[in-house]
Amino acid sequence: LAEEIADAARRHDFAEVERLSLHQAERSRQHLQHPRLANLFRPRTTTLTLTPFSVETPATPITIVAPGANLSTLSAVFPLPPTISPGEYSVSVSNGAASGTLDSFIDPSNAHVHTINVRPSATTTFPTRRFAVTDYGCRGGATSTASPRNCTAAVLAAVAAAGSAGGGEVYFDIGRWYVDGAILLPHNVLLKGAGMDLTAIYFAATNETTAPPSFIAAGSHTEEKYVRYGVEDLAVYVLSYYKNVFDISADTDGVRLRRIRVRANAFHCGDSDGERSPPWTFNGGGANPLIWTHGINFEISDSDLWSTWSVIHSSSIPDTVISGWTYLGPNTARYGIIQRNSVYNGGACHWFDGAKQIIFEGNRCVGNNPMTMGNNIDSYEGSSGTHVYIGANDISQVWGNDREVMTYDNAGTSYFGPVLNVSSDGLTLTTEGGQQGMKSWKANAAGSVLVVLNGTGAGQYKRIVEAEIDPRNPIWSFTLGSPLDVAVEASGYIQVMPLRGRNIFLNNHYSDCGAFQFYGYARVKFARVT
Repeated sequence: LAEEIADAARRHDFAEVERLSLHQAERSRQHLQHPRLANLFRPRTTTLTLTPFSVETPATPITIVAPGANLSTLSAVFPLPPTISPGEYSVSVSNGAASGTLDSFIDPSNAHVHTINVRPSATTTFPTRRFAVTDYGCRGGATSTASPRNCTAAVLAAVAAAGSAGGGEVYFDIGRWYVDGAILLPHNVLLKGAGMDLTAIYFAATNETTAPPSFIAAGSHTEEKYVRYGVEDLAVYVLSYYKNVFDISADTDGVRLRRIRVRANAFHCGDSDGERSPPWTFNGGGANPLIWTHGINFEISDSDLWSTWSVIHSSSIPDTVISGWTYLGPNTARYGIIQRNSVYNGGACHWFDGAKQIIFEGNRCVGNNPMTMGNNIDSYEGSSGTHVYIGANDISQVWGNDREVMTYDNAGTSYFGPVLNVSSDGLTLTTEGGQQGMKSWKANAAGSVLVVLNGTGAGQYKRIVEAEIDPRNPIWSFTLGSPLDVAVEASGYIQVMPLRGRNIFLNNHYSDCGAFQFYGYARVKFARVT
């Protein structure tokens, strides 16, 4: 039927295309109802088994059953019981018909990860001590933006008091709260309001010169390496030029943005000088995002986000020093969950440059202007983008740029060419030096992927744990995390490049948009995409 449908389309006989398509769908339905296939779709018990990891003594496994409401044919959510002890656990999952264990490449030093770490609840919650802004000399008023009551001193005093106490909740009651400048949060401090419809923080108007790097971000810290902060149950208004509103920086672990409304409109009415026509221009790419994401274990959920430019953006930052602490790169978004948000994006809804271990689920992304662009999992800065789950999202109105609704853009390759030798254990391949591809100076070969391009082993790929590449050396080498299943032939060619893969797109709906683009990746499986 596929050929008949294609022939009808070439003849522009769309009534016949529709008739044949319906016939094809009915045949597929009948095929799936065949008794031999029915067993595959019968309800089964889906379980997660966690076994305390110990090399010395055997331990009793803990089995968790996925509730029916958290279960589909291709995904499951397992709530951890409150009685589970913190620690390291080996993992296996079963859907009743088959089971599998965890074996994941995280980075070159963790090429085969088989365990997960369960953290104590105290590391994921904020202290309940409350520091009300009203107790520090300012009350949110119903004043207009033309004559605001400036609460900057009171807000910063409450934040400082919460930080000195080891953390706590800085509370904003019902009303509008006007702040001039950035709010930099110490470790364990949560900004909390009475609800996104009741409490609003308005930031003072800025321009390209006066805008802070971020309006809400982690403050300086010397005692702890990682900072956790949160913002919940309030609205944030930025109605002039901004560089970004929230910074989930490389020195953060556990940032939480929940139930917030953000209106970041750089072209609202005027700038700080009262001009009705601001002098800055629209940036449709990854510039000026509403939320920078370079930290770990973050959450952005149940929020209403409107941005002039892109909304959620990560990029791969190399080794960096913050507050005297060194953070080894690439620093990008890792171990984050972004769920159930309403997003109105001027640029991209999500821009995941080198992002890893991300859940992007149940979000609604709607382009808000004619220049709205699509989304990506890319490697512009040379870091692989892997283990990203994009499920049950509704993405629409991608009108600008080249209308791509999702793309796997790549920065180029570290090596393209023949193989000189393979070690006896199959792990190390040597090549001639200097056969680099375009933009190769950005590519980080360790952590990238080696792909076999031709011969009987064509299509294989393996992650690289160590690379010796130097334009001054005549011989290069690449060491793999595990050997190729089929050896490279004598005339074989390989390519080394960042991996955009091991990602899942499930039950998403895309409309009024352009194409998916999977550059440099030939094997892609779609599951229930409309």
